[in-house]
Amino acid sequence: MINYKYKNSSPDIIAVAIFILLTLVSIFNTEINNFFGGFIYYFYTALTIIVFLLGAILLKGKSDVKTKKFFLLKRFKMRMLPITIYAALIVCLLTVLINILFVNVFKFTDALSVNPMSSLNEQSPISSFLAVVLAPAIFEELFFRGAYFNSYKSYGIWAFLASALTFGFMHATPFNFIGPVLAGFVFCILVFIFDSIYPAILAHLINNIVVFLLSIYGEKIHSAGLDGFYIIICILILLVLCYLFIGKITPYLHKISDKENVSLKKSITEKTDTKSPFNIWFFALAALWLTKCVLILTKVI
Repeated sequence: MINYKYKNSSPDIIAVAIFILLTLVSIFNTEINNFFGGFIYYFYTALTIIVFLLGAILLKGKSDVKTKKFFLLKRFKMRMLPITIYAALIVCLLTVLINILFVNVFKFTDALSVNPMSSLNEQSPISSFLAVVLAPAIFEELFFRGAYFNSYKSYGIWAFLASALTFGFMHATPFNFIGPVLAGFVFCILVFIFDSIYPAILAHLINNIVVFLLSIYGEKIHSAGLDGFYIIICILILLVLCYLFIGKITPYLHKISDKENVSLKKSITEKTDTKSPFNIWFFALAALWLTKCVLILTKVI
């Protein structure tokens, strides 16, 4: 595993810039839709690619590590597939259960309507699939788990938290913060144990597809008054997936603890910085997200 520590706030400065840009796009969403018309999904696809790829490239420019190692472009192996699928489905089901909790307990009905997957258009299936499923899975992972996460790798567990929270700030609303943060953290685990970005990309892709399908049928089940049955099924499947996931991931954790993979071990223990990576720019990002949430709740945007 690559070890290099950023002594500046470049990752968070870039994250703040991306957040501001995407927020402005969401504010002027109507005008942008009117301008691009039938090409709107191609615009969003290009925006995702350019913004996150450019951010990743800028961070790469501050490192002398080769591109393949910097972005962890290690070949995907079939042994990675089961853990990747389990992780993606666990994130999906937990997100669904959390949303149901917010709807039924806290009466936050907007928790079911903030899913960006709902913007998939049946009349433009290919372009909308590229914009809201495929492009985010690839290029967001290159930035968040490839460049951002590795930038803070020397901080150990703090790197997981920083990457997950930043991912959450980019995606979450006041009604669904836990789900994106959880997804970001789990995707970091996949990158960590496999030393490859591809499992995170695949898990992100599976998550996007499954969450979209669950959002469709979940709303129908909610309308039919079958939430209780739906919750029980989700919990049972979730427990099985957690059992399988823990069973599959345990050997990798043993390898780390037994120093069978020395580079992974060193990245978390021997070369871990005792300080956290959180800096003024990270807290600026958090403040911007909170401000956005207030504006959403007050119907300003």
